[in-house]
Amino acid sequence: MNAKERVLKAIDHQEPDRVPLGYGAWREISEGLCEKLSLDPTCGWNHWQEYPEALLQYLNVDLRIVRARYLGPPPIELEDGSHIDMWGVVQSAENYPVVHPLAHITSVAEVDAYPFPDPDAYDYESYSEQCARFGEYAVCGGDWSPFFTYALEMMGTEEFLLALYTMPAVAHRLLTRITDFYYETSRRMFEAAKGNLDIFFMGDDYGTKIGPFMSPEHFRTFVVPQLERLYGLAKSYDLKIMQHSCGSVRAVLPDLIDLGVDVLDPIQVGAVGMDVAGLKRDFGDVVTFHGSIDTQGTLPNGTTEDIRREVLHRLQHVAPGGGFILSGSQDYIEDISLENIIAIYETANEFGYYANLGQSKRLAPVSI
Repeated sequence: MNAKERVLKAIDHQEPDRVPLGYGAWREISEGLCEKLSLDPTCGWNHWQEYPEALLQYLNVDLRIVRARYLGPPPIELEDGSHIDMWGVVQSAENYPVVHPLAHITSVAEVDAYPFPDPDAYDYESYSEQCARFGEYAVCGGDWSPFFTYALEMMGTEEFLLALYTMPAVAHRLLTRITDFYYETSRRMFEAAKGNLDIFFMGDDYGTKIGPFMSPEHFRTFVVPQLERLYGLAKSYDLKIMQHSCGSVRAVLPDLIDLGVDVLDPIQVGAVGMDVAGLKRDFGDVVTFHGSIDTQGTLPNGTTEDIRREVLHRLQHVAPGGGFILSGSQDYIEDISLENIIAIYETANEFGYYANLGQSKRLAPVSI
């Protein structure tokens, strides 16, 4: 069974030969892993792909993420190390929004007058070729499409969330105009891929650590219509849909299911209601879960033995029946040791085969 077959079978809630593996990390982490493992970080990698190919192959990662290459104007660098991004948001040197260009808008007309990015700014012509490079893997693509996140960044979080109550027409229009851009960039990628794309992998953040950013009612009013557009587009190209959202999103998961989501990423297990075994019990017949190895607790603070135990817990309590792809609960960042990241994949590659799932002579079965 190759990686594509393995992932698609898991998404169809069947047991493949082994539990599929995902990967997400900051660039510094990927480079550090390549150095530690004596891998060439440039081997097989190009600017279309998010992570070094040599590293993904070493870890036996089953998904490949391919985005169309941006060819538009570069960010405008400012003297203090911040920059203005393509949406006109001033991002700090640490890449946090510090100036919100639509913070003071009060009308739909002001939204429409704003200079939104141009979908022509990407190289779509070579997208099919780049996706085809990974024919044996499950290829994820389309645009990242964080329309809600950019609404928060363009207006400011407090201003936008207040606008849901005080200026609902403005909030609707801003979300629609942002989604218009992502709809068109993804449409062009899907069209260019010519069947070499398997999964529309889009990302936004709808949850905080204690619950969703908004009530389920507001989520259905403001967010669901935009997701419906993007999901419908992906389904028209026969793509699976993987939705990223950090935070506590259990309360809106039924809405995502109604829209047709196939995979939920990254399962922030430290957030309220996001116990992955409980999610699998309650929703595992219709949703595949991607992620869940705790990047906030176990990975930065635990030993390699703790990591092995957590991976074994996922293999024993979440993986049975398919519907699970193992990875981190967010990207791996610099507070996580390289040894602990390697331990995830060593354990999963050793004990993740369904014929003998989670069996280990060294570690007793765990209950977390």
